[in-house]
Amino acid sequence: MIIFDYKSKEELAAAIGQPLAFTQHTTNSMLGGAAEYRADGELTGADPYGREFFAVVTMSDGLISKVK
Repeated sequence: MIIFDYKSKEELAAAIGQPLAFTQHTTNSMLGGAAEYRADGELTGADPYGREFFAVVTMSDGLISKVK
């Protein structure tokens, strides 16, 4: 799961049109797990502050195009 580096879903939505601030988090990263970030497509993740929100972010050309 990707960790979105935003305090709230509203702050994440306000970043539409900008690159995504995130922390890569894979459960098997020590074993060479695949990167979850994609510059195009949907990414599912949560906030870094205690799982206050979950979101699905649509990326286009490396920029946030939609947050739901």
